[in-house]
Amino acid sequence: RRRWWVPPGVPPVWAVCLGDPVFNVTHPRSGILPGRCASMAPMPIAQLLICAGSTRQQSFNRKLAHATAAIARDAGASVTVLELSDFDIPLYNADLEAEGTPADVVRLKQALFDHPAWIICSPEYNGSYTALLKNTIDWASSPVQGHPDWQDGTRSFRGKVVGMLSASPGGLGGPALAKPSGLAARQPGMLAGTPRVCAGRRRHRV
Repeated sequence: RRRWWVPPGVPPVWAVCLGDPVFNVTHPRSGILPGRCASMAPMPIAQLLICAGSTRQQSFNRKLAHATAAIARDAGASVTVLELSDFDIPLYNADLEAEGTPADVVRLKQALFDHPAWIICSPEYNGSYTALLKNTIDWASSPVQGHPDWQDGTRSFRGKVVGMLSASPGGLGGPALAKPSGLAARQPGMLAGTPRVCAGRRRHRV
């Protein structure tokens, strides 16, 4: 992740280079800005984490996550597809937390920490993201008392660039997830990538 110079008075932009040293960056007010990696040298391979906010086997958003991973790999990124069903994480409860943070929560925290950029593909449930995703964030942001690395609950989230994707059989595609006040904006230190993408009427096209 690098920051580019832009004219005075224009907000800076953030981008993730997937290996091509020369490319364009879209800025909301300045249009297309030329981007260039330092000294024209190829940047390190991007470490990208992609997960779905649904564990249903035929979930549109799981399919979207895997399709996104294939595109990112073709662009040169190193991609980890995180299946939340692989983690034995109970519903968040402060009493459980006081008894001891589950081992898979610590494993989840490390996976999030190891990747500077995330793409989350989630359906919209009742105007918000899913209970599965909310529970994952609640545990991932909880401090682990006495742990040398995870006493700070925000450590896994700081500085992460996050993109939100959503697919739905409905016409709107999950617009609540695309709001700037959504998931990424609620976590300290996270940078919400733009644009956020909602794909409606996916029943016959995913």
